Amino acid sequence: MELPPDRDALSRQLDNISTEEHAAGRPLLSAVVVHQDAGVLTVPGGGFFTLSRRLGLLRGRAGANDLFYFVAELRRVHEAHQ
Repeated sequence: MELPPDRDALSRQLDNISTEEHAAGRPLLSAVVVHQDAGVLTVPGGGFFTLSRRLGLLRGRAGANDLFYFVAELRRVHEAHQ
């Protein structure tokens, strides 16, 4: 994932998958794809939050609400796919 073309390709695929999941009434599956920083898993990339705003699932500017939204969406994914 060090090369921008690789990151861009993955981002497009995740966007497509999550858009289809949303259209089917399911949570955004891409919530499970998170960054790893010094061996610690963190949060999804900016594309996850941009898509969430575009789909009307997350409102407002980037900020503290992003983290709460991410945690809630991740829980929804786990519940839907358990």
